[in-house]
Amino acid sequence: MTVAETRLARLAKEKRAGLSAEQKLEEGTVTTCMAALENGSPIATLDLGEQDATSIRSLPFVTSRPSLFVYNVGEEELGTDHGDGALAVSA
Repeated sequence: MTVAETRLARLAKEKRAGLSAEQKLEEGTVTTCMAALENGSPIATLDLGEQDATSIRSLPFVTSRPSLFVYNVGEEELGTDHGDGALAVSA
């Protein structure tokens, strides 16, 4: 959330001189992301359009990246369903 707060504060300062169309798009997208983060939702779950996603690509939002969950299981648990589609497999 700090990334979004910092960027919104900077855009507010830049707004005095006038925002470009790209900056206005970014401001709206960052505001949407901020609302999602405040509700505890990762940015990756938002249905952002291509332009919206491009406008925030340079910002280091960790929750906009896909997640991979890795479980350390014993051999006897291979092939066991661990919920949410997680299946123990051998590598």
